[in-house]
Parts: sequence; C-alpha cells; structure tokens
Amino acid sequence: MENISAREVEDHLVTVPGLVDSTIIGLPDPETGERVCAVVVPEDSAVAPSLADVCEHLVVRGLNKRKLPVQLEVLDQLPRNAMGKVVKKDLARLFGKDAQ
Repeated sequence: MENISAREVEDHLVTVPGLVDSTIIGLPDPETGERVCAVVVPEDSAVAPSLADVCEHLVVRGLNKRKLPVQLEVLDQLPRNAMGKVVKKDLARLFGKDAQ
C-alpha cells in the first residue's frame, strides 16, 4: 500500500472550477487497504462535477494517476471546527470509517 499525501491532492483539487470548498479523506478499501475520496462543495449543487471531471482536471494539472480519487462525495458544506479546520474524522465517519 502506498501512502498518498492528502495535502498534495488537495492542492490540485482546490483548482477545480465550480467548487467553493473541497478536501481529501482516506476510506477503507478491501483491495488496497485505503482509497482516496474527494469531498467537494460545488458553487451550484445542481451542477456538481462528476468524478470523471474531477480526475480529468487533476491529471491535466499533473497529478499522478495513482493518486486520483476513486470516490467523490458532494456536500452543501464541509464540517469545520472552531478554528475553521475541516473535521475529516466526521467526513470519514459519514462516508465509511473513523479517521486515523
């Protein structure tokens, strides 16, 4: 299993057109141990990008294909703590597991 830097993927993900917020979390995967999940907040929920759209954008920006998200979740807003930091543990619980 390869470690993938969430920060590296997030640095690319933030450039996807039509998103106002985004993050990356790891979720359990029976084959690889963990899979990359992008959680996004679109400007307009009626026109949220597809996983294919997001991955295409990330590849064009130069992200290695091994680091692409294999799951995309869309929310109205990301959970944040009092300091404004995304609470990835809440997202991991919502979409599959407790965060590490």
